[in-house]
Amino acid sequence: MADTREDAGRGQHMKEQEHAQLDKVTDNVEQRELQGADTSKIQQAMSKLAAQQQAAKQEALKIERELASVKVEEDHVRIIKNQFDMHQRQAERALKECKGDLKATIEHLISS
Repeated sequence: MADTREDAGRGQHMKEQEHAQLDKVTDNVEQRELQGADTSKIQQAMSKLAAQQQAAKQEALKIERELASVKVEEDHVRIIKNQFDMHQRQAERALKECKGDLKATIEHLISS
């Protein structure tokens, strides 16, 4: 009878060990899956962010090229510079953003 109890105890102990080992393997697999998913999501987010930054950079370059092509009169630059107490480059930029139109530039600067 004692042997039967010992055998039952050993059997129970082995079942507990097997269960613990199975849990350990399952936890390990789940952790790997989560790490893989997290890494994948992070990589996707970083790729998306890089694409957005590149698009913004391209848009800024496009705007700068457009502004560079706008010709402004020196008299207009001087007027804006003096009336709005601006540096030369700021006055030129303001005029270029308004396509060189002095009246539109003044209205824009007053309203902003």
